[in-house]
Amino acid sequence: AQTPDLIQHGGSAVEGMVFSQLFNRDSRNERYLAFRKRFLERFEQEPDFASVLSYEAAQVLFDAIARANTGTPDAIRQAILDRKTYKGIHDDFTIDEFGDAHRQRFLITIRNQEFVTLESP
Repeated sequence: AQTPDLIQHGGSAVEGMVFSQLFNRDSRNERYLAFRKRFLERFEQEPDFASVLSYEAAQVLFDAIARANTGTPDAIRQAILDRKTYKGIHDDFTIDEFGDAHRQRFLITIRNQEFVTLESP
């Protein structure tokens, strides 16, 4: 939901909408700020939720491949599950036995056709 398309196509109907998101573009977290700086330098645009979550997913996979005894899908899956905590862009997160990530969420609203973080650590 946190894309410019929502505001563009939703217009005034989405003004004041509140939703939960895994991405906080207003974060002052050092890891996010360093990622944002590198992303802006490389791609000349602001990172969004897709770029942050894709980067984190790739890091999890690269780490698991490096630690797996073999390159089989089962070995890689087990390597992912064996690591208890991963360092994310916004915060550390865990992945449970079902492959679900458990992490901090942020409340976002749309105010004056802009995404605004309501809760930011």
